[in-house]
Amino acid sequence: MKDLKALGAQADLQLPRIAVIGAQSAGKSSLVEAISGINVPRDSGTCTRCPMECTLTSDDTWFCQISLRFDYDESGTKQLSKDIKFGPVITDKKDVELWLRRAQAAILSTRTPPSAFYGLSREDIRNAIKNDATMAPFSKNVVCIDIHDPEATDLAFVDLPGLIQIGEGIDLIKELVEDYIAEETTYILVTIPASDDIQNQQALKLAEEADPDGNRTIGVVTKPDSVVDGDIGVKERWQNVFRGEAEDHDLLHGYFCVRLPNDQERSQTQSRAHVHERACRFFDSVAPWKDVSDRSRLGIPGLVAYASSLLMARVEKDLPDIKKKLEQLLARYGDQLSMVPPPLEVDPALEILDRITKFVNELTATVNGTTSENKDFVQRNRATYDWYNLAIRSTAPDFRPIKEYTKYGRPFEPGAEDSDNTFEDVEGVAQYETMDLYAVRKVIQENKTWELPYNVPYDAKKALIRKFVILWAKPTNACMDGIWEILSETVTELLKSHFGQFKGLEARIGQYAFEILEEAKTSAVATVNACLNSEAGRFYTENIHYYSATRSKWLYHYHVLKRYPDWYTGGGAGVPFSTKSEHIASATEQRALQALRELGYGQLEREDLKRLHPPDAFEDELIVMADVRAYFQVAYKRMIDFIPLSIDNKLNRAVVADMQRHLFEKTSLGSAEDLKRLLDEDPAITKARNSLQETIVQLKSIQKRLNEFMSREI
Repeated sequence: MKDLKALGAQADLQLPRIAVIGAQSAGKSSLVEAISGINVPRDSGTCTRCPMECTLTSDDTWFCQISLRFDYDESGTKQLSKDIKFGPVITDKKDVELWLRRAQAAILSTRTPPSAFYGLSREDIRNAIKNDATMAPFSKNVVCIDIHDPEATDLAFVDLPGLIQIGEGIDLIKELVEDYIAEETTYILVTIPASDDIQNQQALKLAEEADPDGNRTIGVVTKPDSVVDGDIGVKERWQNVFRGEAEDHDLLHGYFCVRLPNDQERSQTQSRAHVHERACRFFDSVAPWKDVSDRSRLGIPGLVAYASSLLMARVEKDLPDIKKKLEQLLARYGDQLSMVPPPLEVDPALEILDRITKFVNELTATVNGTTSENKDFVQRNRATYDWYNLAIRSTAPDFRPIKEYTKYGRPFEPGAEDSDNTFEDVEGVAQYETMDLYAVRKVIQENKTWELPYNVPYDAKKALIRKFVILWAKPTNACMDGIWEILSETVTELLKSHFGQFKGLEARIGQYAFEILEEAKTSAVATVNACLNSEAGRFYTENIHYYSATRSKWLYHYHVLKRYPDWYTGGGAGVPFSTKSEHIASATEQRALQALRELGYGQLEREDLKRLHPPDAFEDELIVMADVRAYFQVAYKRMIDFIPLSIDNKLNRAVVADMQRHLFEKTSLGSAEDLKRLLDEDPAITKARNSLQETIVQLKSIQKRLNEFMSREI
């Protein structure tokens, strides 16, 4: 685990570990000293300002090596771990504390190289931390202490800064502790002063939040000699805790109690055996500790042995999962690296020409819909044209040849099924005003000049036609804008895909490409406007057969509606004309036609029956309605074909036809040096590639070390 952490494995893998947490005055430093056998820095106020990771290994001789592990950069962002040896191999325990002070100062410094701290005294370090503005008050980077000791039990733990209630860094320390203990592979060793109320221990509350079931938490009671004879309630509480009868804070791994040297005892150089002997005498003679049945729960050796076996078992259990996770990470980062463009290795001019060719080929395939991967461009264009069809269709004249037409719904086209409401409104598109017979008569009257009687002015029909033609400009322009937006977005995406590795090249080719787009847009807009002007300037059709047939249907339709308004279902606008009623009328008319044929009146049609009625006072108005409505059918069908075809030919197809020639001509004007500058890679891509490559190298180093260990164990 030590080797894997040194290689930076903790950044990507949750490695088993023990985190020691507690309040600033909870005896945490004394506990760390008792476990490690070394003295750690002590000062008034906060002294531990970064995590200190301690690894104890049983060995023939005592020595210590300190190193610095930088998992975070100056801004606090995670980075590839850098493990740096700090100072010489230490062979005298008395030198460790000063070197730890120097190491912590080096971790806190954001600008000074670590070696600059080698010769600093205790006072120099205190002044630097207090007065140097370039030093961070706290850091997430780690001081690593690798101790080889003949008296040690194999163990690894990380000592976190003590939790404080007031002063600088309250939130930062709390966040650091929470980050460490949140991982499921971290055992939480919580120091709790014996004289304090267990309910008010912030460290224990944080542990309970991270480990609500108490499966990863170990309670360590410190300062047992602070409980005096008169603290009867305190003694009873701890008796219950060590019997496993605590009402709350029940922990799977239970509690330990340690008696640590006080300041006077620390000043005396004493062996571990002597410290342990003194603690045993205390536990054997003082209540409530003398009544604890499980004596392995009292003293440093029992705690260390339990924690060591717990950590070893977890490491052994997690190794296969760590190996599997490592393989998954390598595969994931490998996939990410494969998505990053490789560095350029060919002649700049050839590279640019090759990229232009591939860009134009993909753009052409996209516009023509021949690419097998993505049909989105064509489908978005067709959806826009479908909308345009509905928008133009929704401007159809709304003639109502009945009185009080607001009581009835909008009519269908003649012969339409009930479900085909061809008068569907389209949001944002203005509709033709509803006009009854009197409104049409008014238009006729307004346009009369010197016509003979019984002649309807042609200008009246032109005025009614112009009402729907002028409504076509807005949806037509919206259609043009929509197709332009789709094309622009598509070209921008393809530019990024083919040239995005080189921002200068992407900008330059983008500039040239949009010159073609703008030119094609100008031509397309001119064609569309010419079509609109043509429709508004002269009303004409050679499609006489369709116009005549449609006119006859609408004239008959308007006669029927005028004569039988009740064939509408009542209720208001939008209620469709009843085709059932029309079917009934048709059956009646067929019987009448059959009777007339039998009387010798020849082969008559439905429309001939209207001549049997007396002249209609609104016959001219009905004819005008039919003429205008029939012309709408002719003109709108012309528009919904011609406008999409014009846009597609003048914009989309014109762009792909001229793009390659234009780009080749423009880029050929640049010098060799200019082309080379255009291929300066985007720094973000270079950084991403380098980061992924470094990460993969690091993970492979971790994998190699893990495989070596597991094969040795096998």
